[in-house]
Amino acid sequence: MTRPVVNIRADIRKYEKMAKHCIFIFFVGFSVSLFVLNFGWFYTSEYGSYTISNSKEYTLKYGSGCPLIKQFAGRTGNQMFMFASAFAIAKKNKMTLHVSTKFPLRRIFRLKWIEYRPTDILNKMVVNNVSDNGESATFHLDLMTINMCNTQLSGYLQSWRYFSTYTSEIKAQFQFQASIANQAQDYIKEVMKIHNAFITVGVHVRRYKLDRPGAKTKGYRTPPVEYYHNAIDHFTNLYHNLNIAFIICTDDYYWVAQNLNRSDVTLCNTHNPAALDLAILSQCNASIMSIGSFGWWAAYLSEGPVVYYGGNPIPGSDNDQSMVRGDYFLPHWTSMLE
Repeated sequence: MTRPVVNIRADIRKYEKMAKHCIFIFFVGFSVSLFVLNFGWFYTSEYGSYTISNSKEYTLKYGSGCPLIKQFAGRTGNQMFMFASAFAIAKKNKMTLHVSTKFPLRRIFRLKWIEYRPTDILNKMVVNNVSDNGESATFHLDLMTINMCNTQLSGYLQSWRYFSTYTSEIKAQFQFQASIANQAQDYIKEVMKIHNAFITVGVHVRRYKLDRPGAKTKGYRTPPVEYYHNAIDHFTNLYHNLNIAFIICTDDYYWVAQNLNRSDVTLCNTHNPAALDLAILSQCNASIMSIGSFGWWAAYLSEGPVVYYGGNPIPGSDNDQSMVRGDYFLPHWTSMLE
């Protein structure tokens, strides 16, 4: 097969003419790599290299203010936190977010105000390091301002405070692809018809791996069944004059079937793709969270009242010490234990 002709000099001239700063995000396999590169009007003596398809390296001059986030494992919820925080940091520093063409969230959301770049342009950079020191659910104000060239941002950046100034932009970014959104809407309409419901409450029940010794050691605490019943009763009282349908998405079908078998509850198909479950939960009028970033984003995107489990993490655990609750949970959300 004939390889496409690559005009190296033209590519270099194009990137030298870029007036806006650029943040690059690069994902490798299950690891998430967010690579950020800044091209300014005024260039310094600093140099950076990038790799193109024929494996030859070329250098481009670039100015200061080039944050990078790389090598993070994680699924949809973690990736959404990293993307949202990186996007906000880019906006704060007058940069444009550039993501890999293989960026997984691209298949789920109609991402905008960003540029896509092939991964081979993003995969080799020398960086300084700025870390959240493992305090992933804690807001670090200093990370909002990037002053050093080729700076790597390390951490999951799981705080709403990073993007609180750009709430409307973040929610616009996380508009689902039409096929996913339409399936979710059709499902919710069918559930409402069956229950003759006017209000839907999305319930996320996460239990996978949370009962293992390692998870408990880190500080994860699975919400007890009483929490879910009390949270459901909370919304039943809140919407006491309206018919309500509670839609549960879970990774433990049998536990839910045995413990939350109620006439006002509908259990989503466990074979649904995660993206469809997220879309269904986020389109409900209100939310009941369990634990984890997936349920967090379902609640955040739903824009309705939210109840979250206040018993996680276990006090004094590693997870507890890395979390500032006010940085992770939004102030208008309602905490409930049992």
